[in-house]
Amino acid sequence: MAAIAAGTGVPAGGSTYTHEYTITLGNSGQIPSTQTNYPVLVCANLTLGNGNACATATGLKATGSGGAVTSSSAYDVVFSSTACASATLLNWEMVSYVGSTGAMEAWVKVPSLAAGGSLYICAGNSLITTFQGGATGAAWDSNYVSVYHFGGSSLSPNDSTANAYNLSPTSSPTTATGQVNGGVATNGSSSYLSGTPSGTPGAITLEAWVYTVGTSYDQEPLAIATGGGSTTDTLAGLRITGATTVDFYMYSDDLTETVSSLTNTWSHLALTVDASRNQIAYQNGASVGSRTASGVYTGGIWTIVGAGSGTFNYGYQKGFNGTVDEARISKTARSANWLAIGYHQCTPASFMTVALTY
Repeated sequence: MAAIAAGTGVPAGGSTYTHEYTITLGNSGQIPSTQTNYPVLVCANLTLGNGNACATATGLKATGSGGAVTSSSAYDVVFSSTACASATLLNWEMVSYVGSTGAMEAWVKVPSLAAGGSLYICAGNSLITTFQGGATGAAWDSNYVSVYHFGGSSLSPNDSTANAYNLSPTSSPTTATGQVNGGVATNGSSSYLSGTPSGTPGAITLEAWVYTVGTSYDQEPLAIATGGGSTTDTLAGLRITGATTVDFYMYSDDLTETVSSLTNTWSHLALTVDASRNQIAYQNGASVGSRTASGVYTGGIWTIVGAGSGTFNYGYQKGFNGTVDEARISKTARSANWLAIGYHQCTPASFMTVALTY
């Protein structure tokens, strides 16, 4: 079984890649400042749930469908910080791959992400028969508590970080078209996902892509809480209170802000709280308000997506009617630029170009 030699793109046996694609990243408006260990969405031959098309790269199809990829699991699709002839492999997560079309969703950890920077997709190497992207969770920096993609054609409640804080469904939440690929749909009353990670962070970031259906508000697409079941008290969350209002709250300190319309459209919502309890609320990569909170965290973290009616002791106790995608919790207050990049990269055609080198 072949393996990649450390620091190179040449497997044992000497064969190299048949295809190389150069990825050139977006401008300073999309990547305002250099970021360390940033997870970049790299997709191809796929239209995202928001209608934005990823790059067309026919070489990423399986060999039997006219492409170069020899592994049915796309093990010989690798990501490098240098050209494929002497590749320096990055860490990545391959969320989904379809050989017949080359449809691919991957998240690649870029050590130094900067406007106009480059990375490479190397493909077509029959000697690669195992995953080369690193250990489970290697695509996500150590500040991520949990990351949820929610799957594509079927619902996945699993955490992509090494923490493995997987969620459990209640009352049959379903898969739905997501902002990136698949999301999770909850019915506004009984269905939700929940999990029981441990630990109390000194700072947090909650973020998720949210699609709200209809005009029934006072809903919580994402929250963290103490305890579980009937003893649950919310610590922090994103509570939609109207068509253009959101409570970005920490414990009893509500940061209620006016936002762009949330109804029947995708929005990226985020709340950051630093160790001094300074709260900043974001919509679509831009700050919509800030304050200093007085609340104090207690207990551990109990993650709730699409809070079902009666889930909380504290809160409106109303479920979320809509779809959540790419929900993430970090144990640090992510910067404004970090969150802006996360918003912009979900328009891949303008965030990066993907060009065939050979």
